[in-house]
Amino acid sequence: MFSIGLLSNRLLNYGVIFELALTAFLIYTPFMQGIFGTYPVPFTHWLFLCRC
Repeated sequence: MFSIGLLSNRLLNYGVIFELALTAFLIYTPFMQGIFGTYPVPFTHWLFLCRC
């Protein structure tokens, strides 16, 4: 299971990057916030998460 490198599957990596970008677009774009009812995560919360 761990014999293959974590970054060796290029298509999977592209998929993960695309999903992260799409999620950020839906959360942080004001137009999409109105449609989906989302709110941006404050910077202080990101700092707390990065510290953990």
